[in-house]
Amino acid sequence: MRWLLEFWKTDPPPPVSAIPRLVFKAMLFGALLAPLVSVIFDLATTRPWFGIWEYLPQLVWHSMQMGAIFSTSFYLTCGIPPAYIRPLSRCS
Repeated sequence: MRWLLEFWKTDPPPPVSAIPRLVFKAMLFGALLAPLVSVIFDLATTRPWFGIWEYLPQLVWHSMQMGAIFSTSFYLTCGIPPAYIRPLSRCS
């Protein structure tokens, strides 16, 4: 799990050749975390609980897709740009 979270390390900024690997790790992180969060929220809000088992495969599949899309877009817009802007904005 440690290697999966290393895409958040941005000091110093990653080399341009490492960005595809980091984006893939962000996508994998979202795809693996989203089903767990989705099932927890669904169990907390769905009554009766036995009804979740009917659509659990679709729930997991769609949450993996949405988690991968969300985490990838978040990382591309809010993760990588600050890594390259931070050294420029430091007052020396």
